Amino acid sequence: MADARSGATPLEGNGKRILMVYGTPKAISFCHALGDAYAQTARGEGHVVRVIKLGELDFDPILHNGYDQTQTLEPDLL
Repeated sequence: MADARSGATPLEGNGKRILMVYGTPKAISFCHALGDAYAQTARGEGHVVRVIKLGELDFDPILHNGYDQTQTLEPDLL
C-alpha cells in the first residue's frame, strides 16, 4: 500500500483517485458550486479528490518562442 501520508491512494476499499480541473477564471461560479459539491460527496464516499483551479495559478500561457526554444516552467506549473 502507498504511504498513507501522501494522500494519493485511498486508504481502504475501492476508492478512486479523482482529479478535477476548474477552467473558469471566476472565483465564484455555478461550475465551482457543482464541482465543490461533487468533491465533498466523493470524499465522503472514501475517494481521494484533488482540485486544480486554473484561474488561481500564476503562469504565462503564451509559448513565446514557439517550439524553437524551451520555455522555463513557472513554479505553479511544476
